[in-house]
Amino acid sequence: MAKKSVEIPGYQGRAVIIERDNVFRVVDVEGCQIADMFVMSEEDPREYFSPAMTRQVISRLIPKPGDFLYSNRRNPMLAFIKDISDGPHDMAFAPCDPGFYVDLAINPPELSR
Repeated sequence: MAKKSVEIPGYQGRAVIIERDNVFRVVDVEGCQIADMFVMSEEDPREYFSPAMTRQVISRLIPKPGDFLYSNRRNPMLAFIKDISDGPHDMAFAPCDPGFYVDLAINPPELSR
């Protein structure tokens, strides 16, 4: 398997297809960055990663290495293998969207990165 790097600038997103049994790594290159992750099944896009189902199955708010991340159908989708980040992974906070910034009366460029 060839290694591929995809850099995602702040306030942007990217889609990447990761085939079954392959590994991907998320790296915070600038420090203290936040990333929203969406995972869908290629076989059925109606099956997707569910933070709520994951919390229920692992009986914790924050996943740790050795845990699986589960779909909305309670199927394991990803294995959490290793974590070298400085902080916990919050799965209780909703992904950012334009309304989030409107509610805070902040324009995204005004935020520090």
